[in-house]
Amino acid sequence: MTKRIKIFAILLSVLLVVGLVGAVGVTAAIWTEGEGKEALDASVDVDWSAWAKYFEYETVDGGIVITKFKAQTDNGAQTETGFNSSVLVIPRSIDGKAVVGVSGSAFSDAVLKEMAEEIRIPNTVTSISASAFAAFVNLKKVVFETGCGCTVGDFALAGTRKLAGIYVGDAPVALTLSDGKYVYDGDGATNLTFAENAFFGSAYTPLSVAP
Repeated sequence: MTKRIKIFAILLSVLLVVGLVGAVGVTAAIWTEGEGKEALDASVDVDWSAWAKYFEYETVDGGIVITKFKAQTDNGAQTETGFNSSVLVIPRSIDGKAVVGVSGSAFSDAVLKEMAEEIRIPNTVTSISASAFAAFVNLKKVVFETGCGCTVGDFALAGTRKLAGIYVGDAPVALTLSDGKYVYDGDGATNLTFAENAFFGSAYTPLSVAP
């Protein structure tokens, strides 16, 4: 399969997901407002382990890759996270293993895609796969922990119609276009690379684009 065909196939799948989310809407009330919002504010420490039990994963060299958010328990009951519904935290580790990646199929739950307004990513994560956060229609910001060196794949944030910024810690950052990719090289070993089409159909426009 040629690169052009692969990209077309990914784009088609993203558009289908966006359409399905719009059609399905909120399917189950698995998220609850309440305790946890203050603890996840950008100005204070994040409990990176709090969400660990809500993910399935596969083992790879160097750690694990998140493969599924468990919207339901094994017996079919709804998951009760007990956290603020607007913030999704990628855990730093699960079962004692560092989380180094997020797969493109990890977040298929329609409720999550509608409710999450912020995603927080720890500095253990080095790779976010194609379409991983596509169709998060109310997502406003993606926050990377200082020191994160991460590559973000094709259409990873496609269809994020309210995305306003990419942050490192508390600060929004400017991305530059270099060799067909959007990049941020910052202090504290933070190095982010986004595929040029990572923001396809998004409201977000990189803050700085090199000529």
